[in-house]
Amino acid sequence: MWRNSALKLNYPPNFVPLVRLGGNAAALLRYTTRNNPKPHSWTMASRVKRVSIEGNIAVGKSTFARLLQSACPDWEVVPEPVAKWQNIQSGTSLTPDTGSECTVNNLLQMMYANPQRWSYTFQTHSCMSRMRTQLQPPNPRFLQTQGSTVQLYERSIYSDRYIFALNSFELGSINSTEWTIYQDWHTLLVQEFGNRVALEGIIYLQAPPQRGVQD
Repeated sequence: MWRNSALKLNYPPNFVPLVRLGGNAAALLRYTTRNNPKPHSWTMASRVKRVSIEGNIAVGKSTFARLLQSACPDWEVVPEPVAKWQNIQSGTSLTPDTGSECTVNNLLQMMYANPQRWSYTFQTHSCMSRMRTQLQPPNPRFLQTQGSTVQLYERSIYSDRYIFALNSFELGSINSTEWTIYQDWHTLLVQEFGNRVALEGIIYLQAPPQRGVQD
């Protein structure tokens, strides 16, 4: 269901086309920050340029990110926080041998196994983990370069909402109340953090869904 959802790129109006790179290579989209005030001084926030890589599952985002990092060593590549979704520690439980142990849950697997039960929980957690990632300052070594520092993310808080969470709502895995709540706190956080999470652009890797299935 995720491969089909990524085809429509249901982004808000302030994502506008900038340039298309080749027929099936990538489309670079610029995120205009007219709703986010720009800093008035040359601060670290104004130096950091944030770009996300988007595309269907198995289209090659991780591979493309590694290639970009090799070509542009002064770019900081931030992988998708999948490991966090697969390792949720939910308190302790008593056992006869050790006395207590931490329960580890794979929320990603739980969502795939029972989307009606876990989709809202998963989308909340995935968006918050992406938010934390986008709020992280660059590694200090990248700030030593002249000019702007580029942080490159595998997906972003915007694709979390306008592709994955929206797709779950359209499929009925997230109900109307949950979708309303999700949109409310997502909008609040984006407005609150402003240009600390705004994107300069999106690199969209395009390929037929069947290609991802084959891989």
